[in-house]
Amino acid sequence: MTRTMLNICLLLMISFYSCSDLFEKEVDDYPIPFEVQLVVTAFLMPQDSLIMVEVRKTYPVDADITGLQQQGTTSIENAIVIIRTNTSEVEMPYDNRIRKYVLHQDDFPIESNGIYFISVTTPDGLSAESVCQIPAASVEEDSINGSLNIVDDGGVREYFFYVSFPKATDSISYYAILKQEYRMTNDSVSSISSQEQLEVIKSSDLIGDYITSSTFPITPSFAGENYHTEVYVCRTDSSYFQYHQDLNDYFINTQNPFTEEFNIYTNIDNGRGVFAGLNCTIIRL
Repeated sequence: MTRTMLNICLLLMISFYSCSDLFEKEVDDYPIPFEVQLVVTAFLMPQDSLIMVEVRKTYPVDADITGLQQQGTTSIENAIVIIRTNTSEVEMPYDNRIRKYVLHQDDFPIESNGIYFISVTTPDGLSAESVCQIPAASVEEDSINGSLNIVDDGGVREYFFYVSFPKATDSISYYAILKQEYRMTNDSVSSISSQEQLEVIKSSDLIGDYITSSTFPITPSFAGENYHTEVYVCRTDSSYFQYHQDLNDYFINTQNPFTEEFNIYTNIDNGRGVFAGLNCTIIRL
């Protein structure tokens, strides 16, 4: 009986140490499958003066992204980026100041209802491509109703705006509201913000014939400083809507550790990101 008990104890001890060794293995012993892909992001709009394309690579989840950003290695500087139509094409140069491939629309105009193609290749053999179509029309300016509200909170004034406009006659249409702020000094622009994506809207998600945006804050003008806000009311393609809708869901759900994993929409062949079109009406507040 004693010998039997001793054998059982020895087996339990061997099992315990085996399990301990298993749990003490480094994460590197169980690598997560990963494939390097290009990340291409570009939004084409007839109302913009510049075409900008950002090209990056995907990185594994355990990469030192902060270190990579400090080194400037999240952007790819030596890719061949070609944008084209069925009749013409242009290779886009890289701008080190903003770390994007940039082309002026004087050299390659973006037109309503136009179909555009993009291809990206890198010296290490990565490649990606996509296509998008610019919406045929923007929202008519005369049909847009805008409202600027002032809220006085204990002597501090806050400024908010929203817009409303009729739905298009299409069975399903997509919209985006963007904002850009800039400051004027001595009748010239002294600073300007990047376009800020505020909201994406799908017409079939709303009841009625009108679309009303959410309410958003803007920066008011103060003494000695002259701020201006431009609101972009845009028709978009479905890719623009799906990409930004997924981004919104991702940033909301990353606060929940029990959220199921999901992929952000992409229309880039052999890569990630999005190549999408907008057609906008600009309202200056």
